[in-house]
Amino acid sequence: MIAPSPAIEPIVPMGQLTEVLGCQIVWSHGEMQLRHPEKGDIPIQMKEGCPHLAKSIALDLIAEIEDAKVGIPKTLGEYDEEVCWMKRLVEQRPVLSSLPEYIKEKLVVCPGEWSALPGNRHQRKRWRRDGMMVHLSAGPDFGFTLKRALRQLGGPDDKLLEVDLKRGPHHDVMTDEGVYAGLIRAAIESKILAVVAGPNCRTRSLLRHVPIPGQPNAPNQEMGWRGVWGERSHRGGDSEVA
Repeated sequence: MIAPSPAIEPIVPMGQLTEVLGCQIVWSHGEMQLRHPEKGDIPIQMKEGCPHLAKSIALDLIAEIEDAKVGIPKTLGEYDEEVCWMKRLVEQRPVLSSLPEYIKEKLVVCPGEWSALPGNRHQRKRWRRDGMMVHLSAGPDFGFTLKRALRQLGGPDDKLLEVDLKRGPHHDVMTDEGVYAGLIRAAIESKILAVVAGPNCRTRSLLRHVPIPGQPNAPNQEMGWRGVWGERSHRGGDSEVA
């Protein structure tokens, strides 16, 4: 059980530690010992006869219990069924089956590791626990980004993952063992809450068609109305900063 208030400590269901995760619990002389089948002994502190453990460990155990209850595999080798499902999806869905073969082959990858997602360990841990929003083609990490807009409005910018090759090679979704495979893993675990994709405001925006008094050379749109990436509009313009 996890309460919404950070002041309230999470409660780990002891019965499911043994039944779902296969942990061993031993009580002896008023002390409790907890052994995880993979992580080994987990440190426990007794306070007024009640066992306590670190909050971060408690949240990890709760997440592991929830994953096990819905059948999320622990290792990549257990994703064969999901890969077969993706292959059938690509071949059977009309919107995907009509794509060129080389594109369909790139769509099906083995789910990767969470560590492949751009971000630090703390962010990825939070995304895996609480879910995340994904912004594809987010543009470079400067200027008025979607994350900055969310932060100004008081939104959950810590739940937003922005992906764009301009932010570095680790953002390249065209590689089989990288951020794309990591996103597939997150999708299988039902941790992607929303996806925002397409040209960002700094690339294609109606605001770029509004003249700015005193600035005749203000940036114009970076994409033509015909929808071809990289095509300049008839108005020209060569800046990427809105």
